[in-house]
Amino acid sequence: MFSKTIVITLLLVTAAGAASTLDIQLGLTQFHTEKRFQSQWGGYYYYSFYNNRGYVSNVNYELAFSNWAVALDMRALIFPGSSNSVAIYADVNAPYYFSKAPVRIYASPGLGYNHTEKRIPILAAPPGQTKRDYFRFPVAFGVKAVSGTKYLDIRYRIAAEFPVSENNARDFYLEQTIEGEFGWAFAKHFGMTAKAGAVRGNYAITINTGDYAPPYVAYAQVAPSIYF
Repeated sequence: MFSKTIVITLLLVTAAGAASTLDIQLGLTQFHTEKRFQSQWGGYYYYSFYNNRGYVSNVNYELAFSNWAVALDMRALIFPGSSNSVAIYADVNAPYYFSKAPVRIYASPGLGYNHTEKRIPILAAPPGQTKRDYFRFPVAFGVKAVSGTKYLDIRYRIAAEFPVSENNARDFYLEQTIEGEFGWAFAKHFGMTAKAGAVRGNYAITINTGDYAPPYVAYAQVAPSIYF
């Protein structure tokens, strides 16, 4: 009991010296799906691509110290349509800053998990849903420029995805993301963020865009920020 009390006390003391931020981000994606047609003369196929709107949401919580932080990123990526899919991500990251404000260079390794469900169209045999789970190993590199109550954060992230079990799943996907985020703390405990970027290569995107469609999925989000 005494050891547990010591651990809890140390955690509270450590957290007291940190600043925490909660962001709730909602936005849209733009992705391309392919449709394959066989030539009327036979022998080959041709492809047509369609622009589709998807949805993305994030809940981010960061506990920041002087030159490092701990961050939790919960993300949902939704591809609507007759064979729609929903992907849920949970990544825990630990950004480390190599420089101080106003320009902060950082690297952010992490661990994560992905659960994706995709609907099989009713005309398929048999109709239903496919479900896949992947362990994620993300790492991000970025530059964060700070000016007073505003910041601009530009980062590049890769995340290797490995299946939790065989389950007839491909054994490896590599997510690549480039994004920029603007934040403004216009009050003591409140602010806003705006984020835009593009992502490719993870399991959920691969099964929705196809082999020949443009692989990047663009997105844009806005969010309120709460500071503690």
